[in-house]
Amino acid sequence: MLILFKVGNTDYTANILNDETYNVKKNDEYDVWRDANRVEHKKKVRTRVAGSFNLKFRDEASYTSFLETLAAEKQAEEYYPCSIYCNDTKTVENVNLFINFEPVLIQDSSMQLRFKEFPVEVRER
Repeated sequence: MLILFKVGNTDYTANILNDETYNVKKNDEYDVWRDANRVEHKKKVRTRVAGSFNLKFRDEASYTSFLETLAAEKQAEEYYPCSIYCNDTKTVENVNLFINFEPVLIQDSSMQLRFKEFPVEVRER
């Protein structure tokens, strides 16, 4: 099975329910400058994995487990060791990612708490 998103040794691919939201790529980054003749120059300095996708957790326990995994894997400089699939290269990259997300919690008609699908943004350190 293809790994889309794994934090440490925990795979969260099954929590990416909507494949259309998955947009993770390797992007080239450049130093750009203009010379005295106003000619633009560009030099590639690195490639960085970045993108976004939506996650959904079926219940509070699975979301709590996700938070516990993040807490256990978090490094001193606020990044996480991850494996992530890049759409443009069709490869799984093992990289250190900054992860940002804002979960959406709702209360349904039976007064149970549920998590809606929410966006996650990732960016290589």
